[in-house]
Amino acid sequence: VAAGDATTGKEKKGSEYITVNQIRALADFVSLTSHQSGQRVTLIAPAEHLNLNAANGLLKMLEEPPAQAIFLLVTNQLSRILPTVRSRCRLLRMPVPTSAEAQRWLAEQGCNDPALNLLLAGQAPLEALRSAEDLEWHSQRKMFCDALAHPERADVIGVAESLQKAPAPQVMRWLQTWTYDLMSQKTTAKCRYHADYLQPISNLNKNLQFIDLFVFNRELMDSRRLVHHPLNPKLFWESILIKYFALFS
Repeated sequence: VAAGDATTGKEKKGSEYITVNQIRALADFVSLTSHQSGQRVTLIAPAEHLNLNAANGLLKMLEEPPAQAIFLLVTNQLSRILPTVRSRCRLLRMPVPTSAEAQRWLAEQGCNDPALNLLLAGQAPLEALRSAEDLEWHSQRKMFCDALAHPERADVIGVAESLQKAPAPQVMRWLQTWTYDLMSQKTTAKCRYHADYLQPISNLNKNLQFIDLFVFNRELMDSRRLVHHPLNPKLFWESILIKYFALFS
């Protein structure tokens, strides 16, 4: 089960969570008797996308699973899983591949620039592969990072308008990792994420105070609470970008 349509397996654009209706459809599925008397395996990923009602609806199946039914819940954010759900599961921790292993695997999949895509994905190989294959993702990121890199050409309204149709959590991640890189470059001369913008980030830091970056980063963390449901995306990004570009004025 994933965010989208649990009955067809097709993802609905814009769906953020696994819903209680999907869990009800799952209950109907696992209650059926297998024609070949085999096991029925249900994969729920990412499990942290279960909303509260869906997680509660899953509890009874986890407590008393039908015969021959196996549930696999996959997450890289265990703290976001309800304690009542965690307590009914056996925890199996999977080792994280090294950067070299992940880059080698990405290269075998035909990924262009495995090192950069892995950095942008926070060392998550599957996410790196998905974003590497998404040309629109790369185009949107380049446009946004180019704007961040050149505050002297800032067109807040224009940039905010261009972001209205982009997934807000994705843009927020770019901005937060960009801000992290500004702080990292200022203290260690390195970029953890946007390594292809190391020189522009270094140039920005010449007249930037660390305390101002710290305050802006805290404001981003507060704004993130609204990122999944901004009432007006254009105004949401305008208010954030005004604060960002004010750092360099």
